[in-house]
Amino acid sequence: MTTALGSNDNNEWYTPLYILDLVREVFGGTIDLDPASCLRANQRVMASNYFDEKKDGINKRWTGKVFLNPPYSQALLNRFMKKAIIELSYIDEMIILTNSGTDTKWNKTISKGLQAYTNGRINFVYPNGEVAGKPSRGQVFTYFGDNPDLFIDVFTRRNFCWIPNRGYFK
Repeated sequence: MTTALGSNDNNEWYTPLYILDLVREVFGGTIDLDPASCLRANQRVMASNYFDEKKDGINKRWTGKVFLNPPYSQALLNRFMKKAIIELSYIDEMIILTNSGTDTKWNKTISKGLQAYTNGRINFVYPNGEVAGKPSRGQVFTYFGDNPDLFIDVFTRRNFCWIPNRGYFK
């Protein structure tokens, strides 16, 4: 379920296309896996492979270049963040899109990755294509991989995101 990052009970808020273009740019053009998706969401993401509720991405091996916009429900979010860390030794690169809950247990799980915080909030998209509106918080992209400079260059372009302690990563 490529999902919403707002305070809404609806887990079906999809990633805007312009963000998926940024992810593909960092990944060299292709997303290999979206481990929390569905057929309709993958029509936007265009991952070579995706896991839906039936395939259960929590219990499958993740490989390649992974884009993860996890379900927002607290229990699933915690499980997907723990799974993401477990899968680091099997993936080439991963970009995770979550809200900027710096005070949360799940964020502490992934905080060793390079994090880029949005300047503003993302307008997600409902399955029917309508803009869902802005969530209650800004978002953060967490990167794991061997191309941190490219990730920084792509995600900070036109002031889209900012990197805490950016000088440390350059």
